Amino acid sequence: MRTTQEQLEAIDKAIYALENTGVKSYNLGTYSVTREDLSTLYAERRQLKIELAYENNNGGVFVGVFNK
Repeated sequence: MRTTQEQLEAIDKAIYALENTGVKSYNLGTYSVTREDLSTLYAERRQLKIELAYENNNGGVFVGVFNK
């Protein structure tokens, strides 16, 4: 099983390939994704970034500061 970081890198490569290289499909592990799958890839990338931050912070709490 791949680590969260490895999964994130694979998703990023797929997104890059679909957005920038003109390929019509990209093999991601055992399945193929197309441009129509980009929204799913974006959602998966967001989730993996949350998981990775959680892992890197040892499950701690995150506090955000928003300035105007």
